[in-house]
Amino acid sequence: MSASRPSPKEWAAEIEAFKTSRKMTRAMMRLTVTVTLLLSLVAGGFQLFLDLFQEMESVKNSAGSLVESMVPGAENAVWDFDKGAAARVVDGLFLQRAVTRVSIYDNDDLFYTQSRTAEPTFPILGHYLTSSETVVTRPLMEPTKSGFSDSNPVLLGRIEIVVDRTIVSPNVVQRLATYFVVAFLKNVLLCACLVMLAFSGLARHAVSLATSLHSWRPTDGAVSLEAPPKYLRNTEIETLGRNIQKLTEIASREFATLRTSNDKFADLNAALATKSENLSQTLQRKNFELKVKNQELLKLATRDGLTGAFNRRHFDQLAKEIWEDPETDLELVSIILADIDYFKKYNDHFGHGAGDICLRDVAKLLEARATARGATFARYGGEEFIILMRSGSIADDLAGDIVQSVADLELGHPKSRVAKHVTISVGVAQNSVVRAEDLDDLIAAADSALYEAKRLGRNRIHTAPSDFLVATERENTLETALLTAIRNYEFEPFYQPQFDGRDGRIVGVEVLARWRKEDGSLGNPVEIFGMAKKLGIVDHVDAIIQDAAIADLSSWFKKGIAPEKFAINVSEEALLSGQIRRLYDGQPKRIQDVLAFELLETIGFENKSTVFNMRLDELMELGVPIEIDDFGTGATSINTLSFLAPKRLKVARELVTMIGESDRGETVIKAVVEIAHSFGIDLIAEGVELEEQSQTLMDLGIPIQQGFLFARPMPATELEEMLRDEASHPRSA
Repeated sequence: MSASRPSPKEWAAEIEAFKTSRKMTRAMMRLTVTVTLLLSLVAGGFQLFLDLFQEMESVKNSAGSLVESMVPGAENAVWDFDKGAAARVVDGLFLQRAVTRVSIYDNDDLFYTQSRTAEPTFPILGHYLTSSETVVTRPLMEPTKSGFSDSNPVLLGRIEIVVDRTIVSPNVVQRLATYFVVAFLKNVLLCACLVMLAFSGLARHAVSLATSLHSWRPTDGAVSLEAPPKYLRNTEIETLGRNIQKLTEIASREFATLRTSNDKFADLNAALATKSENLSQTLQRKNFELKVKNQELLKLATRDGLTGAFNRRHFDQLAKEIWEDPETDLELVSIILADIDYFKKYNDHFGHGAGDICLRDVAKLLEARATARGATFARYGGEEFIILMRSGSIADDLAGDIVQSVADLELGHPKSRVAKHVTISVGVAQNSVVRAEDLDDLIAAADSALYEAKRLGRNRIHTAPSDFLVATERENTLETALLTAIRNYEFEPFYQPQFDGRDGRIVGVEVLARWRKEDGSLGNPVEIFGMAKKLGIVDHVDAIIQDAAIADLSSWFKKGIAPEKFAINVSEEALLSGQIRRLYDGQPKRIQDVLAFELLETIGFENKSTVFNMRLDELMELGVPIEIDDFGTGATSINTLSFLAPKRLKVARELVTMIGESDRGETVIKAVVEIAHSFGIDLIAEGVELEEQSQTLMDLGIPIQQGFLFARPMPATELEEMLRDEASHPRSA
């Protein structure tokens, strides 16, 4: 039985009820959708901000880890006071976007600081995120020495960084936002399904939609929905279905984009892992290379680069350990110092390459001889070698073996004054003899013995005597006193007149240096000159004497009693310094006319340096009379006399004292007279103390004489009286 057809009135009532229900349904749907959307937004926003704040805390922690890795660099920068290194540390920290300021302190003093301004990740939030700054501080300790640990490190300062936690990496924000969008879209889809199920009588189609959505995955593309029944065509439900398909298509497309980004991120992670592996391998290789370099540096630190022997620094360390070893019998310890004779001349003649070969050959020979006897060998500097022995009884044997072995090498040395081959001088200090208080005293004793071996003619051995320490103390006292005398101008000129033996006239004056001590006594000239030469202050003494002597001469000119000739001794040091030229150029002509310069024959005028020859040429160009002092005791050649063309030769005291003792003295002086006359050179005899010597010298043709027979060296006041008496009682020439 079919249902009755509704009447028009009922039909109209149903239509009105349907319209009313539809309005209410739409209103409820709008309200439900609105509430659901708001809840989805709130939940998604809350989760987004929760994740964001977690990322902000992660920024702080990662900044702390980063500053930990930069602490060693900052410590080295503060320790070395290297602001360039500090700048590199700051640049490394600024790789973290959230770091806005870095400050490095040396103790409490600001050593280096740098800051920058960075915009917050979400500037729209305003003041809620702009003040989220935190300070990370780490102490800076003194760097530990390589190979040693320091249980009590020293605090150097601190490093502070300011981290703005609102500055989050854009990649992180993009990822969180993408997750938020996907979650929100999914919530919207679920919301739509709930609305349809709750407020629509279309349960089957809603179930179909829900089933399709439930099985849908973002990778499936747009969701596949069943077509609604005909009576639902062109209604909200059909529109909703189409919208769902569009939304799922968009979601799939966004998900595909996200997956592509994830793939890229994975590729980046893989590349980073590869780079990390490469970096690890590089670091391992660099560590190995550093280990090799450290071994090479250790060798360079302990070995001489040319000879391969121990260097001085390492020898000093080994020698100290041996000396301080309780098992070492200090009575038996000996030091041997050896030095190649005239090595500079060897270098100048053959070149530095040949000099290096000579040093290597000699070092190899000496090291073999030393190590064979259980001794410690090293190159001590230049052409000097040192050996430490624990058994002093064989030190002399080893020294003799060294001298003979070097001679047996037969290395040609045409410029040597000892032999035609390379020779060596040796100084030996045995502690059983010297009784040194420490190792430095024993080495000093060996050095003094070596100096004495060279002074005695080289190519020999000299052993330090038992009174070395006493002599050293005396030398140290003299050295200190001489340096004080230089500062206090305690040197004064003494003068020894030169006489014409025929009539007794004063024909010249020689200027001599004397040291007037604080107690008024005079120092030993020979001892003083030797120490001054050793200290390298001869030119300073000469300058003091020359200035005072020129002042005396100027005074005597004003008084009209100036001598005819004023002879100033010129040392090699004064000549090289150029002070003689300056002295002469600074005088008026009347003083220049009476000046004469005496050069010691022992200076040696051959095989001199270019500077020496240049200074000598300058002296000769001045036209000042040059006298060669102590002639007959050196090795002045005929070529030197021809080249220098001296005005006078002073016959040495050693030759004068031979007069009357043997005929040989007169024979030598006659030869000197003949040489001088052949070159047109005048002669003066010094050291004349006896009448017999004076008469013999005049008979041999040397009337101009100087010595104790006529007058001893005297201060300026006594010479002035003598010159005044000479001027008031003139003698005819």
